Order: sequence, then structure tokens, then C-alpha cells
Amino acid sequence: MTGVAHEEKHNIALGCHIAIVLAGIMIVAAAMAWSIYWYRQDNAARRDPMENLAHFHDELQSYLSTHEGRYPEGRGGEGLGELVPYLPYLRVKDDKDVEIAPDIFTERHTSYAYIASGLTEKDLDDGMPVIFEKPRNRKRVRVLLKNGQIEVFEYGQFINCRQVVEYYRERSQGKSPAWETLLRNADYYIDR
Repeated sequence: MTGVAHEEKHNIALGCHIAIVLAGIMIVAAAMAWSIYWYRQDNAARRDPMENLAHFHDELQSYLSTHEGRYPEGRGGEGLGELVPYLPYLRVKDDKDVEIAPDIFTERHTSYAYIASGLTEKDLDDGMPVIFEKPRNRKRVRVLLKNGQIEVFEYGQFINCRQVVEYYRERSQGKSPAWETLLRNADYYIDR
């Protein structure tokens, strides 16, 4: 009888272990389904990058007209943060790799690189970049130029923000001193 009782205890223990493992698998599966649901909901709330860049241009024009033609002074996300009163909907997560914080606009909360800080509207030629998507090994990078034109580059042509600015400087054969400021501002993103 002792052997039977021992085997019965063993079977009960094994059943408990199996139940615990199955419960764990069900919890993990439910958590994955929940995160997929919220990821899709989050995606639905994001604005199209082309639309965001077009709004950036429109609101930058408003900003420039009320700030004597000067672009926001802050570097990077801080400069974009100066536009938040003009663009409150851009607080939404705009890229799957950035975090949401409804009342804060920093580098972690945007996928855009702002490089016009320290410049005025008169400093930039029409074909100079102002805001663009951080390359971050993307297959596609969209660039907003001073004149409002948006250009799209495919197939990971750029590795970092400096390469975007260098491309435009070479293309325009620009000698403007503003290129040095744009390059310096692009270098701000090297480790961000």
C-alpha cells in the first residue's frame, strides 16, 4: 500500500506542476495578445510622417512670423518642444521606437531631428534641411526643407543625421556659413 500511496502523491504533485506550467503559459499568451492589441491601437493613433512634416512647415512659418524670423533656439527635441504650443498633437508617439510622455517632448519622445536652432529664416536657402526623421537604420527617411518641400529617401541611404546634411550641402554646392551650424546641430544626434 505504501508504494501505491507514494505513486498517488507523485501523480498529484506532477498534476500540480503541469497545472502551474499551463497557467504560466496562459498568462504569457494573454500578456502577448494584450500587448499586440495596444501596439495596434498605438499605431492607429500615430500621424503619418509626411503629414507631420507638412504641419511642421506650416507651424514653423507661424513661429517665425512671431519670433522675428528666428527658428526655435533649443537643440533637438528641446527645439521641437518650443513648437508644442503650436503643434500639440505631435506629442503623440510618432514612431514605434520612441516613448510616450504626454506632457514632455524630448529626444526619446520623437523620431524627428530638428537642426535649424541658432539660425534665422534669412540664413537658410530654400533647399536646406530643417527637420527630418532620424535615420536610425531606417529604410526610408523623410526630409523637410526650408521651402516646405518634403523629400523621401529610400533603402537606408543615410546612417546618421550628419550624412543627411552633408548630402544636401554637396548637392547644393553650398558655401553658406549656415551649413556649419546645420552640421553642428546634426552632430548633436550622434549618441541620441
